[in-house]
Amino acid sequence: MVSLKKKSKRRTTRLRNKIEKQAASAKRKERKLAKKNPQWKSRIPKDPGIPNSFPFKEELLAQIEDQKRIKEEERMLRKQAAKENNGDGDMAIEDAAMNEEGEQESMMERLAKVAQANDAEDGSGDMVVMDEDDDGADVPQLVSNDADTRMDGSRKDLSRKAFDKEFKKVIQMADVILYVLDARDPEGTRSRDVERQVLMSVNEDKRLIFVVNKIDLVPLDVLNKWLKYLRTFFPAIPLRSSSSNLPNTFNHKSLTVSSTSSNLFKSLKAYAAKKKLKSSLTVGVIGYPNVGKSSVINALVTRSINLRQSGPCPTGNVAGVTTSLREVKLDNKLRLIDCPGIVFPNEQGKEDFERLMLLNAVPDKANMDYSGVASAVVRYLNKLPGLLEKMIEYYGIPPLMNTGEDAMATDLLVNIARKRGRLSRGGIPNINAAGKILATDWCSGRIQWWTEPEAITTSVSANDEKEVVSAWAEEFDLNNF
Repeated sequence: MVSLKKKSKRRTTRLRNKIEKQAASAKRKERKLAKKNPQWKSRIPKDPGIPNSFPFKEELLAQIEDQKRIKEEERMLRKQAAKENNGDGDMAIEDAAMNEEGEQESMMERLAKVAQANDAEDGSGDMVVMDEDDDGADVPQLVSNDADTRMDGSRKDLSRKAFDKEFKKVIQMADVILYVLDARDPEGTRSRDVERQVLMSVNEDKRLIFVVNKIDLVPLDVLNKWLKYLRTFFPAIPLRSSSSNLPNTFNHKSLTVSSTSSNLFKSLKAYAAKKKLKSSLTVGVIGYPNVGKSSVINALVTRSINLRQSGPCPTGNVAGVTTSLREVKLDNKLRLIDCPGIVFPNEQGKEDFERLMLLNAVPDKANMDYSGVASAVVRYLNKLPGLLEKMIEYYGIPPLMNTGEDAMATDLLVNIARKRGRLSRGGIPNINAAGKILATDWCSGRIQWWTEPEAITTSVSANDEKEVVSAWAEEFDLNNF
């Protein structure tokens, strides 16, 4: 009779490699999902403590505490005696004390295992007993209160002396000044010092026009409020210089890239025709860094051709792309001058520096502290209802603790750090990395935000200023737009 052979357990190399590859892929996927999990979990196993079902629990805890206290007193006495006799015996005494404590901890672990087995049968819950040393005294500080390093490293970049010569050249050369403002915060990107320097120039025929850029990032009613407010000071015209459609942009059908740039071009041509200049009209483009000065020039150049074609001026989403004057000729009667962005800080303080960071008017540095931008973000979003909820929905984080501005800012950074996996050693949220993510999303338009103008007072809208603004608007034919 032929004996039956046992089935071999050998596998082909292809199958074995396939199984190993699938196992590695599954582990890699688990690690990736664990990083995205917002719930913080420590890698250090938690001490289970002594369960409630263990008999004589209180007496056992008291006995353990007494033993620890006695051991500590004996160790200190032995250490003091060794110091008096000979300093070389310190290490031996310390090792003996650590061995005794290790034996005591192993005894507690055995007791805990027995009690957990009893709990599994009884169905009662566990209670975690924290050691006296684990009272949270060594918890690291999440938000640093020291802003001196941040301010000292960036005040040089905020100084207007760096580009003062170029700015004065533009003021002297230009017949018309286009002051580019950010539609989300026109008042924050506006400087009265710049307006005074333009008006106090030698040439009395200089004209100043506000160009409200990035209008696709604000609702139409907010844009109309700002235009009405700004036109009490100088003529203002809206402009959309970017054709990209982000998820948070507003599609104003009557205010496209082509229509707004054509309106601005027609107004400049109308002014040049009325002045009957022998030479070409020189237009200077000024404003804060990253408000879109170069994009305004590119929109005027590419107004009648393919909008996807790159313009003559390089652009970027960081401050300081334009470092020198650049002249662009539109036609025989019109030429533009691109000027580097100049910052006129209102105050040399922490809040003004954070405001400039959120306006992307400060160049990014490797050692820059972003932990304070969350407070400025909370201040901005709390002014208008619904904006804070939209930001929370964008990040997919739980609602913030409404216990104060500082507490909300800290809670926001902690949640962003956990959501985006910006954790330091030990699972501690990296506040600075979370602040950089928040500032980047804020400046790029991923987070919806805008401001509303103040109420127009009688002092602002004086009769003489109204007459000047209306006269300048007629010169540029802005009333038709």
